[in-house]
Amino acid sequence: MKRYLTTTLAILTVLLHVSCSDTNNDSHGSHELAHNLEDQQVNIFDETPYSESQVPASPAENENNYLGEGYSPETRFAMAAMEGSMLEIQLGQLAQQKATSQPVKEFGQMMINDHRAASNTLSTIAEENSISLPSMLSSQSRLIITRLADLESVAFNREYTRLMVESHKEMLSLYMDYVEKTGPRTHVAGANADHEVQNWALKQIPLLQKHHGLAKRLLEAETTNITRKGEELTQ
Repeated sequence: MKRYLTTTLAILTVLLHVSCSDTNNDSHGSHELAHNLEDQQVNIFDETPYSESQVPASPAENENNYLGEGYSPETRFAMAAMEGSMLEIQLGQLAQQKATSQPVKEFGQMMINDHRAASNTLSTIAEENSISLPSMLSSQSRLIITRLADLESVAFNREYTRLMVESHKEMLSLYMDYVEKTGPRTHVAGANADHEVQNWALKQIPLLQKHHGLAKRLLEAETTNITRKGEELTQ
């Protein structure tokens, strides 16, 4: 049970590492290239749709304690899954604002549509089974958004797609681990809630696999695009 909770934290840890990593390690200095092409800092919290009402300033207001004692496995998973979906939606919205690549924009819109539909269904299941879900992003998730919002042009395109590859890889691990570890619970209290959450998770896995594959191909394309632009500037 603890493994998929640890995996949830790993999602945010990996994303934070990726979002603040120094991309100067790339052979063509993609991060420096992007800021040379368009040197402008943008504060995500000052832009629609990220208002203060949606992203509180105080981390204490919305820490999502899905690791707390007393929660059932399905509640812990549902809370973690909702956090992930909310983050994907807001990152997708950010891609609509800042991506300069049409395929990246289209992928971002797919993330909004698919994860919004998934989270709406999960919310219905949670409400019917008295499961409390987070309504706001954690401080870690907000930091991921803020750091990504500071990037521009091709650097944003590439880092966003890299985030999508890593996040969907970790989410797949989270979902599959939950389904495998919990198993059928047909003769225990709370079995109905567990069954519904498990069925929801099972239906999401193929979609997450699709997202992961698309993100990997998109990252390859964006990395190639950065390489070409770097070569053009050095000629």
